[in-house]
Amino acid sequence: MEQKLGYSLIDKDNKEIKYWNYDPQPNPIILPNGDQLHAPVLNTYYSGYQLVERWQISNNTPGLVQIGQTISFDGQKIIVTIDYRDPDQDELMQYSASVRYNKETSGIVVSNNFIYTDRQSQSMITGAIALMQLQPNTVISFKTGGGFISANSQTMTEIASAVASHVENCFHIENGAASNIQSNTITTFAEVDQAYN
Repeated sequence: MEQKLGYSLIDKDNKEIKYWNYDPQPNPIILPNGDQLHAPVLNTYYSGYQLVERWQISNNTPGLVQIGQTISFDGQKIIVTIDYRDPDQDELMQYSASVRYNKETSGIVVSNNFIYTDRQSQSMITGAIALMQLQPNTVISFKTGGGFISANSQTMTEIASAVASHVENCFHIENGAASNIQSNTITTFAEVDQAYN
C-alpha cells in the first residue's frame, strides 16, 4: 500500500536532507542555506537541492512485526519502505500472556450476574470467602456489573468457584499455547488468538 507522507529535500547524491509532513498548502520551506521557498515546485533544484514527494510503501500484513525501514529514491520521489518479519517465539509468548490476562480479567456471568474478574476483584472474592468461613451466617453486599446483590455463603461459594474455574481455564489455555509455540505448531499472532477462542 502506498501513502503520500509529505515532501523531502535531497542533495546532489539523492540523500534525504530534510522532510516535511504533507500539507496541501505548505508553509515556507527553509533550505539548509537559509533560503525560503514560498511556492516550491516538486522535482526542481534549489541551490543544489531538489524537492520531491515522500511516499511510504508497506505491506502491513496483520500479524507481522515491523523491523525497520529503508529509504530510496526512484528518480521522482523518496520512497520509505517498511520492512516486516514473522514474530519469534518470545514475541508469541508475550502476546499469549497478554491475551490470557485480558481474557482472565474481562469478567464472567454467574447466575445472570456479571462478575468482575480483574485481580482486585479476585482478591475481594477470596476475602469474602475467608470471612464466610469464619462467620458462615454472614450476608454481604456484593457489587456486580449490574449493581449490588445480597450474597450469603452459598452465593459467594458459587461465584468464587466460577471465577476460580475461569481463571484456571485461562492459564490452562496459555499453557497449551506455550507448548504449541515451542513446538512451532503456533507461529502467528492470529493462531494465538484462535487458541483462546
